[in-house]
Amino acid sequence: MELHGLKVKRRKILATILSEGKSVITIDSTSRKLNESRYKVGKLLSSLHRSGWLKMVQPGIYIPVPLESISPDLTDENSFVLASYLFKNCYIGGWSAASFWDFTDQIFQKTWVMTDKYVRKKEVIKSSHSYILRHVPSNYFFGLETKWINQEKIFVSDPHKTIIDFTNFITDFDFQGFLDIFKEYLKSEHKNLDKLIDYAHKAHNRSLFKRIGFLLEKYDKESTYYINICHKNISKGPSLLAPRIKEDSYIKKWRLRVPKNLE
Repeated sequence: MELHGLKVKRRKILATILSEGKSVITIDSTSRKLNESRYKVGKLLSSLHRSGWLKMVQPGIYIPVPLESISPDLTDENSFVLASYLFKNCYIGGWSAASFWDFTDQIFQKTWVMTDKYVRKKEVIKSSHSYILRHVPSNYFFGLETKWINQEKIFVSDPHKTIIDFTNFITDFDFQGFLDIFKEYLKSEHKNLDKLIDYAHKAHNRSLFKRIGFLLEKYDKESTYYINICHKNISKGPSLLAPRIKEDSYIKKWRLRVPKNLE
């Protein structure tokens, strides 16, 4: 698609739409800004898309094309910001949050998103960005920090919620990766076991206490107060520390099956 010229009137309208410097343009926000109906605004944005001045990510959501760009496909939108429009209500979590809080040095090409929207596909690609999605209930939206990127507000799981997510959705991540970020959390300035335990209660999954308690006992033995709290809150049945690893041993104290190398 090529960029086509704009008449003076439409150029002024486009300038008004882009005046706030937003990274993402939607029908709803533009309708409020221009004080026009959603139907009329939808036709306008679609026309600007066909002319190459806006790039459509999905119906109703567009990205401004920089004036210096030689092609509408060459945009520089932030994947975190775009996610906040595509999958709201949502927050950035998983490996993306772990990287954000410096719990890992790995560079990830995919963005991990926790959303209360129904997830049909675990991985989707939007505007050349790859997203890994995990559905969570609306009451799971705690432990989040607000961040601003290019005047856009996004939510990222805070350091403690990031650990809870890895512990809660352990099948989404490779076990060694989970183990590495847990140990990094314990060494980091973010470590706060009061909050970690509080979040474990809020997650309403008592197997979390087994996993956290066992790992604290192994890698932070002096935290006996928190280890004891975890032990008091474990569920009755057996649980898995690393579901994908078949060679494991049963730790009776924690009612937990763990990889043999962690016995």
